[in-house]
Amino acid sequence: NEDFSETNENKKRKGICAWKQGGEVEEHDMSKPFVLDNTLLENCERLETGPSDNSYMSEESLSDAESGRENFIDEGGNFWNTLCLLRCCSRKRLIPICVAIADITSGFASGMSIRFFPIFFLDDMSLDPVIVQLIYMLSPLGMALLSKVSLLLSRRIGRCQATVLFKLIGAFCFLLMILSYKSHCHTALVCSLFIIRTSFMNSTQSLTKSVLMDNVPSDERGRWSALEAVNKMSWSGSAAIGGWLIGEEGIMFNFYITVAIQLMATIPLMFLFRVVP
Repeated sequence: NEDFSETNENKKRKGICAWKQGGEVEEHDMSKPFVLDNTLLENCERLETGPSDNSYMSEESLSDAESGRENFIDEGGNFWNTLCLLRCCSRKRLIPICVAIADITSGFASGMSIRFFPIFFLDDMSLDPVIVQLIYMLSPLGMALLSKVSLLLSRRIGRCQATVLFKLIGAFCFLLMILSYKSHCHTALVCSLFIIRTSFMNSTQSLTKSVLMDNVPSDERGRWSALEAVNKMSWSGSAAIGGWLIGEEGIMFNFYITVAIQLMATIPLMFLFRVVP
């Protein structure tokens, strides 16, 4: 503390957070945007500056789950920093948790509707079974094409940004599909919107998986990969909920709920925009 030119009390009043990193004292004005990087999160130590009056988010220092070092945060920090105060959640833990929540939520929403699309095409739209199978043949082709596009886009704007963008486009196309059907638009338009919707919603799995694998220890990757099995298993449970909603309110209501949950599934990924390349 002798290295400071100002007293600790003045620093607390100004909202200055002091860190010791690599043997050198570094200071940051917490009224300005504060971005945590790997070095700061994994190697820094908080210099004790004593208690303050509402200067910090918490007076209790929280141990980092992996390295035992302390993460320290001012109330004026950005929202990502606030999330880092969650107990036992270091940066390397919080990133895969957010990705897992997004994937499970999105998978749950998809399971509510995916098993009922054939019924919708056959009963509500009176399509020929051959046309229905043609739709399901074109959807994987669109997914393969957009997977390449999403990979190229992620190199420019980031993996989480590209994933959220594609998910939003997919949800928007789903909503347009519902509205076009209710407006008695041409069958070809409804089917085309379904193919576009399916292609966008399912073309970013490689991006989220790469984010997940990059931020978990190598000896834990098998456990996190098991989330894919959890997603597939949750489809049965969410399909039962979807069937119940259809029985109570109709298939269109179930589709609306699916769109809403798919939009909610993008929120955890938005928290990672500034920390995941």
